[in-house]
Amino acid sequence: MKQQLEDYKKRFLESDDKFETIFNLTSAPSKIINSDLTIIQVNNAVTELLGFTAEEIEGTKILDYACPEFIAHWHQLQDALWSRKMPFFKLDACLIRKDKSVAWVNVTTVLFNQNNETFGFTVLEDITAKKQLEESKKRLDMALEYSKIAVWEINLNDFSVIRSKSHDGIFGYENPLVFWTKDTYRQHLLPEDFPEFEQAIASAKEKNGIDYKGRIYTVKKVLKWIHLQGKIEQDREVNLLKIIGTVKDIT
Repeated sequence: MKQQLEDYKKRFLESDDKFETIFNLTSAPSKIINSDLTIIQVNNAVTELLGFTAEEIEGTKILDYACPEFIAHWHQLQDALWSRKMPFFKLDACLIRKDKSVAWVNVTTVLFNQNNETFGFTVLEDITAKKQLEESKKRLDMALEYSKIAVWEINLNDFSVIRSKSHDGIFGYENPLVFWTKDTYRQHLLPEDFPEFEQAIASAKEKNGIDYKGRIYTVKKVLKWIHLQGKIEQDREVNLLKIIGTVKDIT
């Protein structure tokens, strides 16, 4: 197997020195695999991603690094490229590093022919940080939902509101509305409570924030008390003033 691997690498080196240079110097983790998913060659970026040396990786199979629940995904790639002759294939997968931590990658593999044999050139985009952010957001949304707290951001130029998923649930909506503005709060706040809310918004710049408690009716006409808090933030580049804070059901 080792001699076969060396023969593969020798043929790559002899065939295209320019490709070899680009392959080794690119910052994108890249590898070359054959039809049984054996890793023929990796660049430095792959060794940095996985924590193994090139000598440790080359000659092994990509399945040796795949998280168990993603092994089937690699077989799908194998079938798509070498059985169904698709020119390229994409997938998201997780790989196990040498230190046993997990690296999430977006995988793109393109077929190419070399000396009457078909190989796969694979680029691995490291999306670990993105996956971790998504998981953190899920945990935050869940925590906010169960604590009856939501995050909100109101643009003081046009009074449009950006909010977390749990925000609209406080007001009784099973599914979030497409748009939310100051007038949407007007529709829910008791008429006698809205002027105080409007004044709190108007004086937010002067007070560097808002701290308001009032009563609302949900879409199902349930009476609730809410507490809106937030601090002023200013984006001078686009002349934007906004309040960012929380909305809490304090019924």
